[in-house]
Amino acid sequence: MNILYIFLKLWGHIELFWIQHILPIITFFFSLLPKPQKKNELHFISKCNCVFKTCDINHSFSDDYDFRIITNYLDDNKYGKIIFDKNDISNNIELSLKHFTTIQLNIDEEPYDIELCNDYINYYVSDNIIDIHVFEYILNKSLDKYNLTIIDSECNIIDGNEKTRILINKDNYSIL
Repeated sequence: MNILYIFLKLWGHIELFWIQHILPIITFFFSLLPKPQKKNELHFISKCNCVFKTCDINHSFSDDYDFRIITNYLDDNKYGKIIFDKNDISNNIELSLKHFTTIQLNIDEEPYDIELCNDYINYYVSDNIIDIHVFEYILNKSLDKYNLTIIDSECNIIDGNEKTRILINKDNYSIL
């Protein structure tokens, strides 16, 4: 019984020493290690699917595609720039304000909420055009006909359909 008491008391001292002295040193040294760099990516999107993905932002893809998305990391947040023009090689990202509180597609009386900004990616980037191809990509579903309802940050309600295109600007947006 005496040996068990001594062993438990010794074990308690060792554990206390580990927590108070050794663990902070290990934590400090791990904090000095460089964090892995998140790489920007280029996605080629066709018919609501990513058909090719690369880290070479200037890569040219010869196959037919609907649009490209350049993903950039700024302050550990991922931003997606949508590019429809096949000749556009710019990869600069200018962040935009969050213009919409709700974007909802109604397909055959079934509502689908569209999030342009979530924990994974933020599409509020200047010069992004949001249209049927982008909605298909976000929903991963082919779309023919739908009704669009948008409530912007000033509580304006905008109704649209599959022909409606939204241009996101830095301080505002336009319906094309």
